[in-house]
Amino acid sequence: VEAGNASREIPVELLQVGDIVEVKPGMKIPADGIVTQGQTEVDESLITGESLAVPKEPKSFVIGGSVNGSGHFFFRATSVGDDTKLANIVQTMKQAQLTKAPIQRYADYLASKFVPFVLILSLITFVCWTVLCHFSSSPPKMFVENPNGKFYACLQISISVIVVACPCALGLAAPTAIMVGTGVGARNGVLIKGGDILERCNSLNVFLFDKTGTLTTGHMCVEKFIVFGNHTVTDEELCCIRTAETLSEHPVAKAIVNYTEKLLKDDARRANVIGSEITIGKGLACECELDGEKYKVIVGNKFLMPTEVPDDVTDVTVSYVSINGKVIGRFDINDSLKRDAVDVVQHLISKGYKVCMVTGDTHSSAMKIAQELGIEGGNVYSEVTPQEKRDIVMLLQQNGTNKVTFVGDGINDSPALVTSDLGVSISTGSDIAIESADVVVLDDADPKRASLIGLIYALDICQKTFQRVKLNFFWAICYNMFMLPISMGVLVPWGITLHPMTAGAAMAVSSVSVIACSLLLNTWKPPQLVGLNAKKSKESWLNHIFKRESKVDEDIELQAGLIRNSN
Repeated sequence: VEAGNASREIPVELLQVGDIVEVKPGMKIPADGIVTQGQTEVDESLITGESLAVPKEPKSFVIGGSVNGSGHFFFRATSVGDDTKLANIVQTMKQAQLTKAPIQRYADYLASKFVPFVLILSLITFVCWTVLCHFSSSPPKMFVENPNGKFYACLQISISVIVVACPCALGLAAPTAIMVGTGVGARNGVLIKGGDILERCNSLNVFLFDKTGTLTTGHMCVEKFIVFGNHTVTDEELCCIRTAETLSEHPVAKAIVNYTEKLLKDDARRANVIGSEITIGKGLACECELDGEKYKVIVGNKFLMPTEVPDDVTDVTVSYVSINGKVIGRFDINDSLKRDAVDVVQHLISKGYKVCMVTGDTHSSAMKIAQELGIEGGNVYSEVTPQEKRDIVMLLQQNGTNKVTFVGDGINDSPALVTSDLGVSISTGSDIAIESADVVVLDDADPKRASLIGLIYALDICQKTFQRVKLNFFWAICYNMFMLPISMGVLVPWGITLHPMTAGAAMAVSSVSVIACSLLLNTWKPPQLVGLNAKKSKESWLNHIFKRESKVDEDIELQAGLIRNSN
């Protein structure tokens, strides 16, 4: 769509971020974006598995590759080409299926030694039977009665040894299971980035969770703003606080922006940003200008404040505010647990895993969430920086017996995700966290539908896939151990031998059996959690993946209205 509201058709390769795209009924959506005008229903079954059409309206998120229904709408492209959700999923799956697990590399090593071993075994078999036939006073009847002579009979047995030996089964054992397992994961909202990750999942014994956005919905809500002393908060200060917080994508910042917008009498009023600095894990400092007057605004935890702050005991997240070097008050911010977070944590504990929680929030706020989840107080780490999160992961790994899984979603979680033995990221988190993680769990952006059950699916799928790899190796080795002696003629004294054609059929059956064993992974069923209907949860979760409708938080709006009326 051009400036004069006229539309022209261009190749999808020329589409750029920020372009306005017109989508007519029945068209395939060419990129990810946000609806700007119009209403419709979209078929997202290719990406989400949702069979019903999904309603879309202004500010709704649309996915490239999905198909428009009967409506006509316009959207602004936010991701194009290889940056779209569908392209990322496809690329992740390709990389995962081509990555070799350590056990697969070992199988390749065995196969490389297996071939010359079989050739030598075949030669030894030929020589032994030839010597036995010519120098034995009573050779087996099959050599004497063979119409083609003893030499041909010995050659036939040695050929059977080569034909029946099957390095194919060893070579197919790991890659077929990995391809099927990663495919099953993708269908169930779990992106596994490599075959080596499947093996790592079997040695894990510690789960370290980030709190905000991982265990909780990340949809923060300001409960109240407490003013310190006799200070009176002006509209100018509220406007500067809102402007400063719009510079951050942190859930706490978004909650403060929503709250201050409800309190401001003039929504259109904006302050000019002169300079800003974001300190990850602590908050931000911003210098603003409004109506010719400059304000130095600092919003964050107590470590960022220029002066000491009252250390009140509270069980909510606290964000202090400083204006021009004076701490004027604090925001009390609350967050709710994801609807199945308790069941997921208790399921992990019941399986013998050690579950810990780490957060930059206050100790009282962290302990409140830990108590609701059933996490032991000694396993809670609060008021930590991103660097300290990484240090905690390294501390847990120190004794060498702990294999740590870190589950997070934010930029500040990236160092810990990379350092951990297995990094798991939630798809609603930051791009850098998703890039740093080994496993990505697809989740819904709507806090009412946010779920953590994908973590259990990821763990179970990885474990079942690796078990299938080991089962494939077991059958491949058993096949060769059973068939090679028979092909070498250990049953010849009883008149039983293996014809080369029969050996070829047996070899083919072994490869087919390994593939069939891997395909049985498609029958995977989600594990049942205590207190949670896993099937219902899975259907609800998958039906709403990627549905990012922008909704006004009713609780914040109601509270802001009450504050405005009281003023």
